[in-house]
Amino acid sequence: MDAKKMRDSISADADALVEKIRAYSRAQKDLWQLVPWLSLHAYAGIGRSDEKEYETAFRNGVWMIHASMKPGLFGSYIIGIDCATGEPCKGTHYSELADSAEILKCAPFIEEFDAFEIVSRLNEEHVLYLSRNGGKREQFCIQTADRIGLKEVFTRNEKK
Repeated sequence: MDAKKMRDSISADADALVEKIRAYSRAQKDLWQLVPWLSLHAYAGIGRSDEKEYETAFRNGVWMIHASMKPGLFGSYIIGIDCATGEPCKGTHYSELADSAEILKCAPFIEEFDAFEIVSRLNEEHVLYLSRNGGKREQFCIQTADRIGLKEVFTRNEKK
C-alpha cells in the first residue's frame, strides 16, 4: 500500500472511530439526562477539585470530560457532554458540537464517556453526603433545584 492510500485509510479509520464515540455517547442519552440532578445531590460545596465539574453539570447541563488530566496527554483537550442529548460538545457550549480532533484525543479514555459509571459514582457520593449531612443536604438540593428549575430528568427548554 502506498503512503497516500495509507494516509487515506488512517483518516477514514479516525473518522469512523469518532463517529462510534459520538454514537456511544448519544446511545446513553437516558443516563446522561440523570447526571445534572445527581451532580447537584453529589455536590459538596466544599471546594473539592471536581466541584466545578459538578456545578457545570447541574447549572448548565454539561458534564465535562477531562481527558487532558490523564497521564501522557499535554494541553487542554476538554470537551463536554450535553446532558440533554448525550452529544459531545465544545467545553460548556452545548450548542456547539465537539471537534472530531478533540474527540479523537479522548479516545484512549473511553471510560470518560461511560454514563453508567458516572451515574453510579454520583449516586455513591450522594449517599455518602446524605449520611453525613442528612436533612440539611436534602434541603440545599431541593432549594437549589427549585431556584434553577432543575428536574430529575434533564431536558433543555430552549426559547425559540
